[in-house]
Amino acid sequence: MSKLIKIALGAAMAAFVAFPAWADDLSLCLDKQVEACTRLIESGQNDKNRLANFFIHRGIAHQAKGELDLAIADCSEAIRLDPHNAYAFFNRGNAHRAKGEYSEAIADYTESLRLDPTDADLFLNRALALQAIGALDQAIADYSQVIPTLADQNPCAQSRNPMDMMRHGCSTSLFHASQQ
Repeated sequence: MSKLIKIALGAAMAAFVAFPAWADDLSLCLDKQVEACTRLIESGQNDKNRLANFFIHRGIAHQAKGELDLAIADCSEAIRLDPHNAYAFFNRGNAHRAKGEYSEAIADYTESLRLDPTDADLFLNRALALQAIGALDQAIADYSQVIPTLADQNPCAQSRNPMDMMRHGCSTSLFHASQQ
């Protein structure tokens, strides 16, 4: 995870802790998402693909609320409805990883990558799970799939030379962050 993302997440978490009203609002928002998805699921007016997506989105809300078993159950139902939905495997993998069930997470990320081999987030999350179990060579291989995507998204990240970065108007803090 990049240093900038860590800083942003840290600031968001600090704000979350500092302002309990936000926590209440977030909880209410997630509750409403669960309720809305449940109504859509129970409406009986959806095809399998749309229904699978409602289960995925309800599972994401459950995961955000810390209800990991419910998140896994919803994503499993989405997979049953649409076994070619990479996003369902990805989100179930996220819930397994959050529970510390790394083997299950890796299996889900691997299947998701089979279905969508171009999504850098899938490689990143599988790398994190592989790293957690000590499979460092495999994790490095997955991280190496992510790095070119980051460089494509930020041309300043393509250079490791601080002088080149300054010539191109890039902050050298990117260089120093990449060295940590």
